[in-house]
Amino acid sequence: LCIFIAFLFHKSALVFLIVPIFNTKKFRSAFWIFLILISYILYFLNFSILNFLTLFIPQSSYIIVTIKNHMDVSANVFNINQLIRIFIFIYFLLNLKRYDSTKYILLKIYAISIILLPFLGNISVLAYRLSEMLGTIIIFLLPEMISVSKNKKIGYFFFILLVGMLFFLNNIHNNFGF
Repeated sequence: LCIFIAFLFHKSALVFLIVPIFNTKKFRSAFWIFLILISYILYFLNFSILNFLTLFIPQSSYIIVTIKNHMDVSANVFNINQLIRIFIFIYFLLNLKRYDSTKYILLKIYAISIILLPFLGNISVLAYRLSEMLGTIIIFLLPEMISVSKNKKIGYFFFILLVGMLFFLNNIHNNFGF
């Protein structure tokens, strides 16, 4: 119901339809690392979701024409925000035993946000929007860094460091053109 209501405000909310299919009790680290690696491999092999879609949708359709109009620049899959996301994901993987298993769904959504950028990399507008939309789950994940740390001081340090870095990148860096 919430996804449907969100869809009424913006079509991109349909991406959240994949969330209910995940098992919230298990988290297979190898599977998610494999998906991230595959998404980067597909990006470097110039896999285009557009070529895949044209197998099912006529090339003159509105969807295909709209996607082609937004394919001007490829996404930077090694931008600093993406690298920070990968670092945070690795941090949670290293501390997975101390992570509350009822919150695995947060890590899965976060992994999907990492995967979407290289997977949709040749359609940069779509890649950045969907990756950022799912990446907002970081609001709930960053405080968890403190609780999963063996040493709480290190957890606080990483939390403050990452909040400061993300604040700088998203607010100061973008506004002053660094």
